[in-house]
Amino acid sequence: MSWTRVFVLAAACCGLAAPSIGCSSAPKEVPGMVWAEPGSFRMGYAGPGAKPDEKPVREQTFKKGFYIDRYEVTNKQYANFLKESKRPAPPHWEGGKYPEGQDDFPVTNVTYEDAAAFCAHYGKRLPTAAEWEYAARGPGSKLYTWGNDWAPGKCNNFEAGKNGPVKVGEFKEGRSWSGTFDQCGNVWEWTSTPAPGTPNLMLIKGGSYAPLEDRPRASLTGRLARDQGKPNVGFRCAMDP
Repeated sequence: MSWTRVFVLAAACCGLAAPSIGCSSAPKEVPGMVWAEPGSFRMGYAGPGAKPDEKPVREQTFKKGFYIDRYEVTNKQYANFLKESKRPAPPHWEGGKYPEGQDDFPVTNVTYEDAAAFCAHYGKRLPTAAEWEYAARGPGSKLYTWGNDWAPGKCNNFEAGKNGPVKVGEFKEGRSWSGTFDQCGNVWEWTSTPAPGTPNLMLIKGGSYAPLEDRPRASLTGRLARDQGKPNVGFRCAMDP
């Protein structure tokens, strides 16, 4: 199905919705993406160990739904993009190729501009920090993607002992209400939201496998320079209907 066809279906759907509600029904399924229904949630965290960018806790409302990738963008997907875009490969790819056997691992060591270019190439965009967190937490504002209580073994954080990224979707019990995977640990993910007061820094979400990090509650937020890539930072895309 072409992107044009997807957008036409989306527009037809939204035309039937009440103006005060927005597009509350998902257009036809978009491969590789899930639909986050319109709704409200409490964004942020003010409990023990809260980071500055998690505060204050505030109400966020989405009058329109949005699509977000089910999984983090993989090495294989990114390699296909490089063939079409002629952009340079991540610096750790020897000879421009990702490590053998890691087709379905999340791509890492990409800058904000790299991630944004990938999304735009396929008619998508990076999610805002609020969209990312809503897709992870849902209207119930869960602390973790699965609920409010920490549960070892449901995500790839340092306690899992993997010492690196794993295949996307491997931790199936960490699935969120919207149907996304790996919004808890594995790798941090770029968002399109600038860090307050520092336009060259962007907010990243989700935590990773790395040691000495907090348990990856869905509100966990960090900062990274736009032109910097890291081995524990990747991304996923979002799309408007």
